[in-house]
Amino acid sequence: MAGLLEISRVGVDSLPQDLHYRVTDSNTGETVANVSPVSVGETPQESGFKKMRKAAKLGPQLSRQPALRRYVPRITVVVTDAWNSAVLFVDRAEKIVGNPYVPHCAVVEPGGRVAGYLTDDHYKFPRPSEDDVDPDGMGVIGGRRHLRDQAGEALCDVVFRFAMPSMPQELNHDPNVDTTRFIGQNGTVWARRRGGNPVVEISPDAPQPLRTLILAAAIAETIDEDYHRPWPDSPYTPPPPLQAVPDPYPGYADVHSRYMEYQQEFVEWYRKHMTGRFTSSL
Repeated sequence: MAGLLEISRVGVDSLPQDLHYRVTDSNTGETVANVSPVSVGETPQESGFKKMRKAAKLGPQLSRQPALRRYVPRITVVVTDAWNSAVLFVDRAEKIVGNPYVPHCAVVEPGGRVAGYLTDDHYKFPRPSEDDVDPDGMGVIGGRRHLRDQAGEALCDVVFRFAMPSMPQELNHDPNVDTTRFIGQNGTVWARRRGGNPVVEISPDAPQPLRTLILAAAIAETIDEDYHRPWPDSPYTPPPPLQAVPDPYPGYADVHSRYMEYQQEFVEWYRKHMTGRFTSSL
């Protein structure tokens, strides 16, 4: 059986219990890792008055957006291999009220060394213009989501591709068409998804620590599907709290400190600049 960081086709399956997942080698169907929570923050219990104050601060236009109103606590999961040994932690920062976008994740080794980060540029608009197309004529969203090393340097741009209205929409489900590409700084495609398949295909030439970050991104995006629900008809239940005693890894308390400052600044910027604007894309 190939090791977790050696497989070329990564599948992540949700299990019935909250925040439990199974990582599989999609070439063989074998389970190569399990994911389980080690720390989940509390969701604040707020009175109707506090909710009304927050809605008033956002304004009538923005307060109708569920992704803005919703608070999601910090979620930390551990990835364990077939021998139940910890391989890495995926630590998703809390998403505060007023931020509609996916929060950053830290990818941390068992000893506390940060392997890298999964980041989202909140200031970049999440919809492409008609000019945002690649040589194949596919619409692209790039330059927003990145895999970064421990120093914050971008290693990969996570680029989403989809058929524009003038193209056959079947292309979005064609198993031969890339719908997500993990593109290195030199233009190399290190990993991809095809069609509507959630499996991540990793190049055999992908180096470390990039391979670890691609694996972590596949896990983090599965968590996002469960807890980042921006549409009014999307049901949302906060994850059950789980207090870690002691901290899951050294440095746990401060790993998101810089991002939380960024998030607070963004929330203020967003409230001032987006009030009254068209926000249905959130």
